[in-house]
Amino acid sequence: MQYKLVLVVFALLFAANLSTTSAAVLNIYGAGSTFVQDVYEGAVYTYQFVNPNVKVHYHPTGSGGGLKRIMQGSTMSPDSHGPPYDIDFCGSDEILTPDDYKKYPDMQLYPAIAGAVVPIYNIPELPTNLDLILHMQTIVDIFAGKIEYWNHPSIVDNNKGNNGVDAILATVNQKIKVFVRSDSSGTTEIFKNTLSDVDPMFNVYFGIANNSNTAWKSPYLGNNYTHARDGNPGVASGVVATPYGIGYSVLSDAVRIGLRMASVVKPGSTQVVKPTEEGVEFAVSEKGMGRLLSPLSHLPC
Repeated sequence: MQYKLVLVVFALLFAANLSTTSAAVLNIYGAGSTFVQDVYEGAVYTYQFVNPNVKVHYHPTGSGGGLKRIMQGSTMSPDSHGPPYDIDFCGSDEILTPDDYKKYPDMQLYPAIAGAVVPIYNIPELPTNLDLILHMQTIVDIFAGKIEYWNHPSIVDNNKGNNGVDAILATVNQKIKVFVRSDSSGTTEIFKNTLSDVDPMFNVYFGIANNSNTAWKSPYLGNNYTHARDGNPGVASGVVATPYGIGYSVLSDAVRIGLRMASVVKPGSTQVVKPTEEGVEFAVSEKGMGRLLSPLSHLPC
């Protein structure tokens, strides 16, 4: 679980202040996280009824693409999302580093949205009224390539006492197809950060960098064991279309599309945590506001 740190809320307020002095149309351009795309598009749609002279445009490039554009602007090299262009705000799932603030002193990160990244899966033999349970270490081992088949003893053991799911999984001798992001992704950084917290060796082998397609190199299976897709929708559609697939997704996307999401058990706990909005609210409450407010320490008093 990680928190979404973005600029869009303040950009919209700034737009509102500027636009009231003139009837001319004011265009505000943003790019970045696909994690928060639906929230931004909903806010933009609603805001046009408040002030139709302000047009906000958001391009879901992934966090890395948004950060590259807000940092480099028209000097950046073209990427898969198009030519270079200047933007006014960036949606990012990544926290700026002290070095970022030194290089770009006019840039500031503001917390606006909290959300969750959840494991998604496609096991045809598992009825929709039954849920898959995965311990966090098991998730680590799957994405590291250490666990290759759905009937692996760890997965089966994770589901003992789970309405017969263990017996079903014991018969699923099918190779797990692992889906990851191909683009520079804050969602990937959140996911890998979490797995590294569970098992420090995951960080040794995979790091927490967000360039997922170049960083998933398994010490067990080599470089070609993952299926890389562009954006959160790409990973989601890949898992949905591929029997025995597994991936990770933003909770809101998974709920909207109707993806099957695994419940998880944290290390040192026996409590099964279901992927719900209530779970996100509890995590924010549990962590407190310190993490959310820390990026604001660079603001002048």
